[in-house]
Amino acid sequence: MQTQFGWHIIKVEEKRDQPLPTFDQVKEAIIAQLVQQKAQEVVTGLRASAKVEVVDPELKKSMDSGSLNDEALPELPQEQGQGDSGGQQ
Repeated sequence: MQTQFGWHIIKVEEKRDQPLPTFDQVKEAIIAQLVQQKAQEVVTGLRASAKVEVVDPELKKSMDSGSLNDEALPELPQEQGQGDSGGQQ
């Protein structure tokens, strides 16, 4: 066998014949893999086309410098009316 590192000799010590699975046995796994692959493509496309605007000048300055200078992020103010009730009482 030839690889990028040269020629190699492989000694086969044992062979086991295992039948290939049927389509019905692997159908769900194939579908799951294709769905995951498509979802990843969609997420990658959305991230590439997203435009993020930072309105907080301190946060923008920290992001532009490339670090947060080991400081904790400021907590965001809690808006009234949020929660399980959806703002209705």
